[in-house]
Amino acid sequence: MKRTFSLLLLLVCMVSCQDNQKESFLDSFSNHYNCSPKVLNEYPVDSLGKPEYIYSWRNYIIVSDLIDNYLLSAYDLDSNQFYRFIEKGGGPNELIDIQQLGAMDENRFFVKSTSGSKLHLYGTNRNKDIASTAIKEILSDFVSVTVDGSMIIGSSKGESRFTISDLDNNEYKKEFGENIGSFSQDMASNILQGLCVGSPETKKIAWFSFYGEAAEFYDYSDTTKVHCLKQHTGALPLVNERYVFDKDSKIGITSLTKSDRYIFALYNGSTLEEIMMSKDLGLLSNKILVYNWEGDPIGVLNLDKKVRSISYNIGSDTLYLIGYEEDSYGYNVCYIDNINIILN
Repeated sequence: MKRTFSLLLLLVCMVSCQDNQKESFLDSFSNHYNCSPKVLNEYPVDSLGKPEYIYSWRNYIIVSDLIDNYLLSAYDLDSNQFYRFIEKGGGPNELIDIQQLGAMDENRFFVKSTSGSKLHLYGTNRNKDIASTAIKEILSDFVSVTVDGSMIIGSSKGESRFTISDLDNNEYKKEFGENIGSFSQDMASNILQGLCVGSPETKKIAWFSFYGEAAEFYDYSDTTKVHCLKQHTGALPLVNERYVFDKDSKIGITSLTKSDRYIFALYNGSTLEEIMMSKDLGLLSNKILVYNWEGDPIGVLNLDKKVRSISYNIGSDTLYLIGYEEDSYGYNVCYIDNINIILN
């Protein structure tokens, strides 16, 4: 289906969603907090090649790395034990890549690959090592997901931008979403590929686009009438009718994590041309945007070093990060503790 459209950087007023358009995401924030992440010295930095994601689960730091034969590594903060798991490949217990890591329930987390339609679930065995526990089939349209009991909710490809499904019954499918700027939902689902996190306690989901500056907050307490709480837009992607991005299009949010009170979004702001010139280092950033679950901007954490990925640990109120040291051209794991105190 051919569509010819010109991108207008304006906001379409919608009754169901409070819209906030700015020239940049950063214009929405009045509170700025300067932070100096501390290096986790005990972490074996020699194990880091080209780390992509970090995920803090219980007392473990889980990292995905692009250059190792194993896709994930686990570091136990209590015992200092380090090991790798999930081999790269197409076998029954292997994955091609890692697209997302997230909470499944109190005792397990999930691993999602870009290929296939499965959530690979992991917990701990008798030796307290991370081990596979189950595999759940999900709809192949899902891009980024959050799990709430037997419900799986997330961004998806198709005519609607979001989908609610049942983990025990994939035939159940409820779609929802709003238009963004001049993009219809099917356009946005192809252009604005992003990340989402959810709060099962408040029945809310937050979504941020990787391409351009767009964010939405939804309330799904009534799954028959999911409604948008707030929508934030800044510089939307510049694309032609074939969905090809202009080199001046901005990169938005590259990593996303959440606490029971806040959403933390690693903001990039570079153009595609700048990313291509910088290669892997182009995805580094030193600004973390903080919102509450109503979609209100709370503040910006301005870091004194650039980081690749972020993950919040609710048990210790600590934000863990994959940091980059420009002097040594190497990565490390660092952290910011007492997040709630900083933001209060």
